Amino acid sequence: TYYGLLVRGIDIPEKIRYAIFVGVPRHKISLSQVGYFPQNMLRLLTVISDVVQDQTLKETVIRLIARLRRLIRQTSADRIRVIVEKLAAGEAVEDKAATIIIEAHKAISSLLQDRAIIEALKRYPKASIVEEGGALYILIPDAPTYIQASGRTSRLFAGGVTTGLSIVLVDDQRLANGLEDRARLFIEDFALKPLNSVDLDQVIKQIDGDRELVELVKSGRVVEDVTKQLRVRTVLFVVESPNKARTIASFFGRPTYREFDGLR
Repeated sequence: TYYGLLVRGIDIPEKIRYAIFVGVPRHKISLSQVGYFPQNMLRLLTVISDVVQDQTLKETVIRLIARLRRLIRQTSADRIRVIVEKLAAGEAVEDKAATIIIEAHKAISSLLQDRAIIEALKRYPKASIVEEGGALYILIPDAPTYIQASGRTSRLFAGGVTTGLSIVLVDDQRLANGLEDRARLFIEDFALKPLNSVDLDQVIKQIDGDRELVELVKSGRVVEDVTKQLRVRTVLFVVESPNKARTIASFFGRPTYREFDGLR
């Protein structure tokens, strides 16, 4: 799913302890019929940029990546959806965003006509190509969804951060390699560990203990004792939601506001 839609917003730390992935989370994108969805084109171009040998062509791909990223940041999801639907239906769209999408689509379609690039993608160690019904698809690891889902098991509460356990049943080592690589863009020291290298008894004991603590905190019975365990240095949290900002602020006392040069 796009950015973990199935798991985003779930916040019940007293209940969710484990995240089990049956196979490495991935995006499946057709190489035979490239669509206009900019997120998928961006994912494709990111992989293609790693296998293209010609420096001039690589620079062109990198420029397209930058333009698509800017478009996704600056354009609403509804506007993108309407543009994609019209382009897929063969309609002309007079829109700057549509121009960028069309340019990227033409470039990718041209690149995928090059047999050398297809063969390079097949050898790429951080993604997989599969054939179904005579059509080629590329499987690209989905790190944001992995982080969103596994993050449901480890949540911030008044006593600290709950311990959680995330297990990936690896069905393709190349996708596992790619997941590690992409997750490090978000978590610098991220690494997948073999399950037999983890002391499961100790981890489960910690998980269970944290859930008991959450229940006690929610009941209001041990707030003062528990909050002493939460040691943080002064930091700046930047979040996208006012509700989330209030929730996090409440862990550290009564929320306050400051104004600086008109910025609240």
